[in-house]
Amino acid sequence: MCECDEPATFSISRIDDNLGRKFRGCPNYQDKYKNMIFAWLNPPPPNNHYKETMSKLYCDLENENEVKESQLQMLKLLKVLVIMMFMVLFFVVVFGDVWVLQMKNVVG
Repeated sequence: MCECDEPATFSISRIDDNLGRKFRGCPNYQDKYKNMIFAWLNPPPPNNHYKETMSKLYCDLENENEVKESQLQMLKLLKVLVIMMFMVLFFVVVFGDVWVLQMKNVVG
């Protein structure tokens, strides 16, 4: 437990110097004015090549997640479009005969 009485949480660093590095700490660890619990769970990156590789992998993963999110939004829109098409089809099938009969009465 920390001074803020919240249990420590597990996180993964997303800053360039420690990208991908695991740590445990207070959920309010970014507040630098408090004395909080914080501990790295694995050693620092061994060299710059490792940091660059981790950064590239992280960026690739973020880009992949953005593409998947975009695809998910497209699927949601497609679902709405299909539902609307079925509603129109239902309306035409159910009420189409009534409309045709009314038009025959008006015309003929």
